[in-house]
Amino acid sequence: MHTSRPLRTLPRLACLSLALCALSAQADTLSEAPVETTSCTPAPITREIVWEAGSSREISGTYRVPAGTRLTIQAGATVRFRDGSLSVKGALVIAGKDEAPVLLTTAYPTRGMADADIVRWEGISIFDEATVQIDHANILYAGTPDPYTPFSSAISVYSDCGFVMNNTALKYSQRGGVLFSSSHGGQSPAHRIANSTISHNTLRGLSIFGDYVHVEDSEIADNGTHAVWINLLNTYHGRRSKFNGNDIVGNRGGGIYLQLNAGIPLTQQPSGHRNNLVDNGDDGSAQIDMYLQYGSVFHPWGVVSDIDGDNDLVDWSDNYFGGPFYPQQCPLAYSVPPLLGPGGRMPPLVHLSPDSIPNPCEKPEQGPAAQKTYDQAVPVSVCEDRAIYCAVNRIKVTPHAETPFLR
Repeated sequence: MHTSRPLRTLPRLACLSLALCALSAQADTLSEAPVETTSCTPAPITREIVWEAGSSREISGTYRVPAGTRLTIQAGATVRFRDGSLSVKGALVIAGKDEAPVLLTTAYPTRGMADADIVRWEGISIFDEATVQIDHANILYAGTPDPYTPFSSAISVYSDCGFVMNNTALKYSQRGGVLFSSSHGGQSPAHRIANSTISHNTLRGLSIFGDYVHVEDSEIADNGTHAVWINLLNTYHGRRSKFNGNDIVGNRGGGIYLQLNAGIPLTQQPSGHRNNLVDNGDDGSAQIDMYLQYGSVFHPWGVVSDIDGDNDLVDWSDNYFGGPFYPQQCPLAYSVPPLLGPGGRMPPLVHLSPDSIPNPCEKPEQGPAAQKTYDQAVPVSVCEDRAIYCAVNRIKVTPHAETPFLR
């Protein structure tokens, strides 16, 4: 049962200073570009299915919830899947309680088994205009390996009508945790995860492709690759993903990975504040990475479009980055990689070395670069007399919190 989220080694502090508290409040009210939500008209519910409180059942194969049907799983129910899955096109309500969570798990043995030998169930897939509300559940061992779909997850959200998960533990998938990739891209009325744990999954904790999610007061920990992977193309016109007040800890591939198109308005770029990002990456120093795309070219920590002032940055300030970390994707721009730590500052900006990283411009000059150079948003395909720069200050990571946040 998911209750509290003790962070393994992090004593928490409520708020670090009046100035930092004020900054946090300001971050929460950052204006966003207006986004028209999808006209979501689920089929009227004409059939109710209830799996009673405290009941136990086993599912083989795919259990389908068609449009017009609502499946409610009441508190304390246990559902075991034998090579099975849930496919939802109607409505799914998992209504657990703190003292009686719902359990969804494999029907095969788990006790005393090596992780690789445990037979998983397929997981939950959410389609069309389905709606899903999950409260107080333990969703375990969902998601079998799928070599043809590297971003497959225990829960795959393709619906435009909303996915909400509260007070839930999602663990031990041989895929990722949750995938968001709805057809209208970021215009769903609600994609939200709160007070939940997504951990010990073989791949990513969360994968967001042309979509969005708000995640708050949750733990994303000990996943096999990244905690969060976000990919947004220049066609994205949806809502901003927000990550506030989370513990992002011990994910092997890294913490936050942002792969963004430079043409997306800054008000729709993902942001995060008051998170504890600690010990992510193989060496514990990959808390956050960002690529910016110009045309078909991705560049690490690239220049964001429409820069007209100091505040035009992809904003991941006011977080605690536990221990030192590097702008990992751009180490070759420095003779000594910049070592950042709690409260640290970004190093001086320098040109990329054409000998180290392929560059469409001819022979960019070496050495320190003037700050004003980085305030010009020029697509890399229009180089002319400009070089390609590793503009590490296009993502805002300072000010840092100097001590972990207390939950």
